[in-house]
Amino acid sequence: MPKAPFSLPLCCVLLTYLLAAGCAAEDEGAAPAEDFPPLVLQEVERIAEPPFGSIAGIAVARDGRVFVGDGQALAIAVFGADGQLLRTIGTGGQGPGEFQSLSDLRVIGNGLYAHDIQARRTTYWPLDDLEQPKLLSPGEEGSRKKLIGRRGDMSLWVEDPVAVIRSVAQADIEEQGYVSLLREGVRSLDSLMAMPATDMFIVMTDDGVIFHSLPYFRDTFFDFHDGLPYKHWSGEARVELFDMEMTPVGEVGIDFDGKTLTSTERDELINQEWPNEAMRSTYRQVLRERIPDRWPATDHFFVDTDGRIWMGLNRRSLDETRWIVFDEERDPLGRIDLPNTIQLRAATGERVYGWLNDDEVGGPVVVRYVLDVPEG
Repeated sequence: MPKAPFSLPLCCVLLTYLLAAGCAAEDEGAAPAEDFPPLVLQEVERIAEPPFGSIAGIAVARDGRVFVGDGQALAIAVFGADGQLLRTIGTGGQGPGEFQSLSDLRVIGNGLYAHDIQARRTTYWPLDDLEQPKLLSPGEEGSRKKLIGRRGDMSLWVEDPVAVIRSVAQADIEEQGYVSLLREGVRSLDSLMAMPATDMFIVMTDDGVIFHSLPYFRDTFFDFHDGLPYKHWSGEARVELFDMEMTPVGEVGIDFDGKTLTSTERDELINQEWPNEAMRSTYRQVLRERIPDRWPATDHFFVDTDGRIWMGLNRRSLDETRWIVFDEERDPLGRIDLPNTIQLRAATGERVYGWLNDDEVGGPVVVRYVLDVPEG
């Protein structure tokens, strides 16, 4: 197993409090740096075996096991807390424990859940018996729902946002991005919360409606911890907490705005998102007007096994991502600046896991860190 010890003493590479507060670009927003002392991540090892084609998700269990989904191999590698490969589960196919795609991986309670967006279903393994995968069917045929969390006989699912055009002439749009509650033994789903309009990018023109489900890298993320769903819209550096009925019970966040888009960046986005030249020429002006003024505030977020909330701030003018960490009481714990090539995805205790593309390996590797939280 390749190992590359590497220390990231943030006192050497982070901006100091005064520099962050006094010299930050105005259009990036001002994070309350004085509330977030620097934290240190020490790289322990890089895990490259088995070779990963693409990393679709990283999840950790309370017993220290680490699960890494490979979206290319359609398999899940299971590692011990010491980084040793224990086994792999899953393969390509259509039966239990088989995938057509692998797009999301998470540990909820005593189970491992993997979402197959192409097959539109979720597979479940009990953590104490990885030999017994089970397919979960959360509703009507053709559902695109993905599991958020489970507690008792209740489970929460989120449906990929879609827009249904009822009348172009009247510009009526029906949103179908919902969070739903499913009780065991009940086939129907109770819709609890419609996704806000900002979760979808819709352009109205005289000729019709153009729909874009992810408005220029903005997305809604969900996580689940200790019986509570967490919702994060990447347009803001804020996380909302709900109960199982999706009633708001709290929120946490900071004052931070994404960097302002330049005119050149707007045109580059249009060219990238709308490769059809004829359509691009026809709608370029309306697209330029509808693109948000700023980049998303965050790149990613997750809640770790200890209830700490991690948010990666989008700082496009720098080559770094600033991670803001809140403790289990939702108070500021600290900040970490990492190269934006490193994607943090999970943590348990002092162990933090992410991935990056390693040029020497020639593909993605999982990186394990140790988190050092200063006393006091």
